[in-house]
Amino acid sequence: MSWREIAIASDIEEGQAVVCKDKNETIALFKYQGNFYAIQDRCPHRGASLAEGEIENGCVICPWHAWQFELKSGQSIEGYAPLKTFQIKVEKNKVWIKSD
Repeated sequence: MSWREIAIASDIEEGQAVVCKDKNETIALFKYQGNFYAIQDRCPHRGASLAEGEIENGCVICPWHAWQFELKSGQSIEGYAPLKTFQIKVEKNKVWIKSD
């Protein structure tokens, strides 16, 4: 595994998300309470972009049907299948993702 740069940290405002690509993965990168979280961008229900969802209490809310997923763990609040999460780090204003 190696680390790949996926974003510039200062380009992402608090409470916002951006869509990033890493190889064949589409990733939603969120900044919440000063920390960065990376999860798969597509909701497993109908494929909505989770980067377009609202963040509330550490969870992203799907913009289409309001399914909720924890940013840190990818776990579904409603008990559905969890989202894939990605290990990230921030160094010198760059956001890096651990890649296969």
